[in-house]
Parts: sequence; structure tokens; C-alpha cells
Amino acid sequence: RADTPGATLGQIVEFAEKVAEVASRTVDAPDGPSSIADLAGVYIDTYMDREEKSDLPTPWVDMNEILTSGGFERGQVVTFAGSTGMGKSVALVDCARHLGIEQKRPTIYFSLEMTKDQVLCRVLSAISGIPERAIKMRQLTADQIVRIDETRERFAESSLWIMAGSYSVTQMINEVRKHRARHGAVDAIVVDYVQLAAKFLDNGIVAERAKLV
Repeated sequence: RADTPGATLGQIVEFAEKVAEVASRTVDAPDGPSSIADLAGVYIDTYMDREEKSDLPTPWVDMNEILTSGGFERGQVVTFAGSTGMGKSVALVDCARHLGIEQKRPTIYFSLEMTKDQVLCRVLSAISGIPERAIKMRQLTADQIVRIDETRERFAESSLWIMAGSYSVTQMINEVRKHRARHGAVDAIVVDYVQLAAKFLDNGIVAERAKLV
């Protein structure tokens, strides 16, 4: 979330790149100039083998049409910005749900302000089509109870991991490293939100109030 004066875009990007590199190891160490012929060969081969426009489509068709890649790209930093109460957290949960459950792309969702149950309730509401309030208040019809139970299979087949708690930037990076060792590469990381990490980056810069994928 970029609605604070505390963090510049450069600081947000620096933090995100640290986490993204750990997740996918797609950022190479500097190794000198590369021949454009070699780069083009790899790029075109990858392009020709790709069945869809984007590896990581968003939940929103209109947004996918606007983005040049048809969605998010691996290694890309996306910042959700807006005033308080505009729905940034809702949008981020929806992105994580879409990528990890609908698309089955390995996704980690870090929530630094909600509990795991609160995140799960939002995801459950989105999948079942049942209002979140009705789930929380246990005011469900017989049909809705059946729909809730039917979501078990969707969750069992998903690739979404939820982590909730007070994580510093360093702790999040370490958690991503451990996750990679146990489960393999991570395609997307969602953080809600960085200000609550409230810890210094390696160069002493604090990344504050940013939400990024």
C-alpha cells in the first residue's frame, strides 16, 4: 500500500526485489554484456512455448486486457495504492486466492494485520459466494452449509499458503527460503502490508505502508 509519506517507490521496489529473488531465483548476478542474439533466442523460444499470454493472470478480465502481458509477470513488482478503506486488502486476498486456488500457482500470502482465520473467511466467502458476515455470524441456510462443505476439495487442490503474524522483512525472506526448500519455487508473494514489518532492510532503509505482489 503506497498511501504513506514514509516510503518511496524506490524503497518499496528494493524490498520487493529482495523477496522476489529469494522466491524464484530468477535474478542473476551481474555477468557482463549479453549478446542480443542469445537473449532473443531464449525469449522467442519461451514465447513460442507459452500457451497463455500470462503466467499469472489477475482475477479481473478487464485488468488483464489493460496489462501488456495479460496479467502479472514473474519477478514483477506490483503496488496496490489507495486511501484507507478503498479495498486494497480485499483486492490482495482476491489476487492470492485467484493465483493459488484458481490458477494453482504456488503463492504465499503474508498477512501482518489479519489472522489466518480472517484471511480464510474472506477466501471462503469468495469461493462459496456466501457473504462474509453470514459466515462469521453462523447465519447459514442448509444450502449454504452444503456449499461451504463443498469447498474442501477446492482447498485440497490449491497451491496457496497463508502466513499471519508479526514478520519483519528479514523473517519474511527467511520464510520464503524455507518454503522453497520444502515445496519448490514460489510464483507469487503477496504482502499485506509492509509497514507492519517495521524492520530495517539490509541498507538501513525502512519500507513502510506498501502492499505488493
